[in-house]
Amino acid sequence: MTTSTTTTITSATIVAFHIGKGGRFHNPGFLSFIGTERIGKFTNDLFCNFTNLHSFKARLGYDSSLDGQPCIQDLAANKDFDTLETLYGITEDMLGVEQYFDGNGNTVGLTCDEEFEGVGRIDVDGGYDTTYTCYLSDCSENEITAIQDSREGSKDEILGELVELGMVVI
Repeated sequence: MTTSTTTTITSATIVAFHIGKGGRFHNPGFLSFIGTERIGKFTNDLFCNFTNLHSFKARLGYDSSLDGQPCIQDLAANKDFDTLETLYGITEDMLGVEQYFDGNGNTVGLTCDEEFEGVGRIDVDGGYDTTYTCYLSDCSENEITAIQDSREGSKDEILGELVELGMVVI
């Protein structure tokens, strides 16, 4: 009895794209290849917090503390979940997912776990400012075209890897 195995070639290379204004008429939704960066490279203007922390701060007060104990914000930031539960009755699960927010407190769709992995999406406004990363082997035809049309310095190396993956024929 013979068995056949199919080997799928994948890539650990992470590639980054930006969706913004561009093209002939500077329309929104223009896709650009911006290099081989992890998503964390693009989080400088963002901050990481727990999804539900704001509701607890609003209910109990931003700087709320009991008898000089640390406030909710500090305990959550330091991930001191035992003290947070003891003082305020707030468990880690109640805080929700740790994710990124913009300066106005709006979520941008990137979790801290995704940032750690290097692959994720930062959607600031839905049409003019979205940055995302993915594995090269997961690229769509549009993303491959964006790489081919790019003037990015790492383009030739990436195209070579796409050829090795059998995704592009030169």
